[in-house]
Amino acid sequence: TSRGRTMMMSPGRATTRRRCHGRRALRCTTVVAAACCRRIAGLTMPPPARPPDYTFRHRVAAPVAEAIAFYQRPDVLELLTPPVLRLTTRTKEPIAESSINAFELRPPVPFGPAIEWVATHYDVVKARDRLEFTDVQTKGPMARWHHRHVVEPDGLGARVTDTLWVEHRPGLEGAATRVLFGGPALATLFAFRALVTRLYVEVLGADENSPSRRRAGGGIDI
Repeated sequence: TSRGRTMMMSPGRATTRRRCHGRRALRCTTVVAAACCRRIAGLTMPPPARPPDYTFRHRVAAPVAEAIAFYQRPDVLELLTPPVLRLTTRTKEPIAESSINAFELRPPVPFGPAIEWVATHYDVVKARDRLEFTDVQTKGPMARWHHRHVVEPDGLGARVTDTLWVEHRPGLEGAATRVLFGGPALATLFAFRALVTRLYVEVLGADENSPSRRRAGGGIDI
């Protein structure tokens, strides 16, 4: 019988079988551990080990939940991009771990090509009174674009902080991005974003059902 054959198995064969099972289990454990490590590495994007290049802050005089709702609107990228950059969205996903936004920019440069940009979100924190995420350029004109965006309470209002680490490529491409995404251009961009954020959250309301919009009586024609 099978039971008899098992009982009569030589000690050497039994030891060999145990070793095979042990090696197989070790290989499985190693594969699983490696997969977990790859997943953790893929979903965690720490900033460069140096001070940021730029930090922009502004305050919103509205409840933090309304500021968070604004930044999660499906059209927020279009709202926060100056029209002069002529944004065309290719792929748009809600803010979540490893979600992406793919788009093109056409700055006002004569005969200039469209700038393709793919941003991937990492380290997303969503709470009732807090929103954080990092968007990293995974395809585009910059050598590095690492942007940490934080919305948090500030008294009865909200504080928005944008922290950026940027690096430009050498040569003509880097010279162009220094003009389009250098210090003065970024200061203008984030001043525009602060203005639009305040307009929508404080005056128009973050979305159709927000208390601010209801107080404003349905919106304002501008």
